[in-house]
Amino acid sequence: MFKCKSIDGIDDGQLLMEDYTQTCASGEHVTYQLLGIVFLCVYVIGIPFGMFLILWRNKKHLHDEASPKHHLIKNALGGMYTQYEPKYWWFEIFLLINKTMMCGGLVMFRPGTSIQVLVATLIMLVHLLVVKDLKPYESDGEDYSSFLSSFTLTLTTLGGFALMTDNPKPGEAKSFDSDALAYVLVGISIACIVSQIAITILIDCGIWARITNKKRSSSGDSYGGTTKVVPASEVQRKIETNAQNAWSTDQ
Repeated sequence: MFKCKSIDGIDDGQLLMEDYTQTCASGEHVTYQLLGIVFLCVYVIGIPFGMFLILWRNKKHLHDEASPKHHLIKNALGGMYTQYEPKYWWFEIFLLINKTMMCGGLVMFRPGTSIQVLVATLIMLVHLLVVKDLKPYESDGEDYSSFLSSFTLTLTTLGGFALMTDNPKPGEAKSFDSDALAYVLVGISIACIVSQIAITILIDCGIWARITNKKRSSSGDSYGGTTKVVPASEVQRKIETNAQNAWSTDQ
């Protein structure tokens, strides 16, 4: 509804790119633009704001198992906050806004241009820094998975930006091998998928914790553990010494 284009030879104004029979900002198009603004507010702004308001109003019941409303709130809203640490109960809304900007917000920029890819790179870079700094998930495995996914998307969009901006003049060679960069980007995506599977198996399934615990146990056994066994005769001797010292003090 908001993407219009000027065409040479047509002086009546800009035309709607999705339907060149429609003249922008006049007639029927004005009505649909108003409807677009209304539902833009309802969906893009209203849904995240509604989620935030509901969670904020019930914040004291989200993680307090002693609260009489805890189980009711958890059953109704648990999908929006239980995977995050208590202080990051709002993080699902942040993810929703990020996805909205990546999937819908980029449409507002010129499709297929370098500026669109640059904006996508900046969005994912901000998301990467937030995830890395906060580590919002209850599970360490999910923190690692989220970081790797964000890092992969940031590198992918950055590589796309490099491909789109490498437009040499006629007769000039490209500054780098586009095919090689394409293989690198595919390799990064495959590495991300493999890493996600490894994190799921090793961390989420508890295998890594078992391995580290076994190593600690075997290392403690090899040095005789950390508990020192004192002979009973020595303990008795210390008791008698303490008793004599106490008797001397009283005297």
